[in-house]
Amino acid sequence: MAAGTENVDRLHQMSVKFVRAEGQAYAIKQMLHDLTEEELAIVKRARNRKIVSKPKNLEPSIYKLATAFEALIGYLYLNKEDERLDVVISHSIEIIGKRVESNERKTEQKYT
Repeated sequence: MAAGTENVDRLHQMSVKFVRAEGQAYAIKQMLHDLTEEELAIVKRARNRKIVSKPKNLEPSIYKLATAFEALIGYLYLNKEDERLDVVISHSIEIIGKRVESNERKTEQKYT
């Protein structure tokens, strides 16, 4: 039973890195050059929107980029651009995954 709990905890820790604002902000920054003009306009509009509430424990610039990422996902979904949505989500998972792996390697090297 304990091994199962450890696996669930590890899976949760890994998944959090993909849905955190920091990961989304990093992904959208890396993907900016791959976006169409229309997608880029959506991202810029969402990013530049005034923040109504102050994000807790997060820099406003990161919050704005994460909001821009979510706006792009919502735009593609609402416009039924399923194929493009799959590409953007897959690419963002790949980008964030590489970053997570890189950070984990740095942490392992730090303690060995």
